[in-house]
Amino acid sequence: IAAAAAAVAGKCRTLRPPAFEVEDLGPTPEEPIGRAALSQAIDILSNAANNNSDSIKTCAQMLYLYVVNLSSNASSKRYRRVYTTNANFKNKVGSVAGGVAVLESP
Repeated sequence: IAAAAAAVAGKCRTLRPPAFEVEDLGPTPEEPIGRAALSQAIDILSNAANNNSDSIKTCAQMLYLYVVNLSSNASSKRYRRVYTTNANFKNKVGSVAGGVAVLESP
């Protein structure tokens, strides 16, 4: 998910790269499937026909924030769950085609 958020966030000028490095633990048996699903979700998210540029930018910023919070606070249970019923989530991620798919990709 971190790579997806970084790829989408790379299209936005207001985002800065994270101040941490994610250690590569090597490939897992699920990795090829996960990468394909994530790539497809990013394609849907960045498709201009489905979303306007402002909604893509807002969604990317929220996804990026989720990844940064989880990476920075990996031991905290608070950041391991995304409340999809939250109005902020619904407006910024849930309403954008591909936003939820990025989070659901393995």
